[in-house]
Amino acid sequence: LTGTSMAAPHITGVVALLREQNPSLNPQTIRGLLMHAARSITGSIYDKGAGVIDALTIFEPRILISVQNNNTVGSVVSTDRAELLLIPNQNVSFNLTLDASTVQSQGLNYTFNLTLDNLVAFDTGTILNASLCTIPTAVNISASNSTTLNISCIFTNTSAVYASTYAGILHLNGTGYNSSVSISMQYA
Repeated sequence: LTGTSMAAPHITGVVALLREQNPSLNPQTIRGLLMHAARSITGSIYDKGAGVIDALTIFEPRILISVQNNNTVGSVVSTDRAELLLIPNQNVSFNLTLDASTVQSQGLNYTFNLTLDNLVAFDTGTILNASLCTIPTAVNISASNSTTLNISCIFTNTSAVYASTYAGILHLNGTGYNSSVSISMQYA
């Protein structure tokens, strides 16, 4: 058995356990915890989402990841995923904050290698190469601290065939700790 019919009860159970442990968690934080505790699997982002939830690791002290970007009306929004409007030949960017304040192991440092999947169009399967975005190749963060990275993207092809909604995953891979952030781009 596969699909949302099997995924929904599993996620609901994990959310119930999270809320039992910490009743003050808001929906945005819960969704971020679920997404960032997922193990990546093969397949299209539209088939796999953030991946398969690892219910055991979701309860470990973790580095919290948030995204800050401007929405379509210019307001700064903080969320668990990047949503960008691509305009040809204009730079768009978002900030990615890694917060290790809940990780109390003094002297412990985390190093992440960052990789971005190619961005895939929802309706056509057209691929935008990940190289249109500038990301740091690695980042270090120590326990009880936070750091903010800027991710910028520029799309220079003005052909109408690229008009679509694209999605991809930014992977943060570290020793003993992996996470990911969803990226959605609307090309107008």
